[in-house]
Amino acid sequence: MLKYKKPAFWIILAAIVICIVVAVCFLTNSKTEEELSIAEADDEIEESEPPISDEADETSEAESVTSVAADENQRIVGSKFVYRYNKELGGIVITKYLGEDEAVIIPKTFGDRPIVEVGYGAFSGKDNVTSITIPDGVISIAALAFKYCENLTDITIPGSVTSIGDAAFHDCPNLKKVTISDGVMRISSYAFQGCTGLESIELPDSVIFIGHDAFDGCDKLRVTYKGQTYNASDFDDLYSLFGYMREQTADVESDAEQAARAAYTAFLSGDVSMVDDAKLKQSWVDFYLPNSELEYTFLDLDGDGVSELLVQWVDDPGSMNATFHYSDGKLFYWNFDTVEMTSWESPLQNGIMVYQYHYGGSSTWSGFRYLSNGEAEHLFSFFARYEVWFDDDTSKVPYYEVDRVEVDQETFDREFKKRITDQELERSAWTPLPQ
Repeated sequence: MLKYKKPAFWIILAAIVICIVVAVCFLTNSKTEEELSIAEADDEIEESEPPISDEADETSEAESVTSVAADENQRIVGSKFVYRYNKELGGIVITKYLGEDEAVIIPKTFGDRPIVEVGYGAFSGKDNVTSITIPDGVISIAALAFKYCENLTDITIPGSVTSIGDAAFHDCPNLKKVTISDGVMRISSYAFQGCTGLESIELPDSVIFIGHDAFDGCDKLRVTYKGQTYNASDFDDLYSLFGYMREQTADVESDAEQAARAAYTAFLSGDVSMVDDAKLKQSWVDFYLPNSELEYTFLDLDGDGVSELLVQWVDDPGSMNATFHYSDGKLFYWNFDTVEMTSWESPLQNGIMVYQYHYGGSSTWSGFRYLSNGEAEHLFSFFARYEVWFDDDTSKVPYYEVDRVEVDQETFDREFKKRITDQELERSAWTPLPQ
């Protein structure tokens, strides 16, 4: 039995308390003298290093292009552009412009590789841009590349460019001067649709294809081609000149498209022989086909000229959204899921997908496009808060954002209409799947 009144007891107890205090101090102070000296040295190194400039960033990013060649879907984010290596084209694709310059100069190279394409939607919606310099060496301007560049006034397309993609300059109302150099062969459908400020374009003899409605809505435009001038009222005659070429081109392009659609049709009928994923096979054949009213449509989502297959519920579009891609004799799914009714994906006419989420008195819309490997590349976003759900919530209501920047409701509604509402895929584009 302990004797609390004896001095020996208190001496022992004091010793124990001291040991405990020392131990606690040791354990709670994680930096030893050695660690402190290392930390101080690190601080000195950090203070001695100069700040990293944008130029240094671009250099280090450019040096990493060699490794990107092993994965053509890997993106490199620079200070002004997002880059992606394309093995087929043998160079760099600019997939997005991040800068705020009015006069944009696209670089000729990135690292030791040439810039070969202005990618799908790369400058879409960049209202601040007034002029763009495209270097010789770029061989393609992809679909929607400069769509909605409302303040773009002039552009020169070098002779190295062979193709101007679908709706590449769609709705650029202040575009007044377009120089198309000899070497350009293809001007795709809707390429300059809605460019109401255009008054004259001279097409080089190298042009061998013009898609339908390439100059639709350009009422003041006069197009000169091989010595003949065409006014807006004569554009159908201009398009008809290329009718034979359009048919030939369609025949060439349709080989891959026909193969994809044949695969999709077989899949919709229950043939899963082209599918490697066991879970997809089972759920598609055992559940979705026999138990669901589905509808489908074909739409090119990754800009490669070949359609993807989109499937959704007939009675609740978007509550089950599935996206399938055909390549090299195989069928892959990019999205195949059953989700809550509060969130879903839906396609726009231009191949952009919009992910929607509605919860807690607020709504979010995120626009993205699919890359060729099925990954999503973000393009734009909208956010709106209509009410607060909790009494102590001090969030601003109403509140609106476009691309993460607060705007007023008028701006929000205008941009939302331009980017989403006006581009929505019509219900008539969907075909019910026979039961």
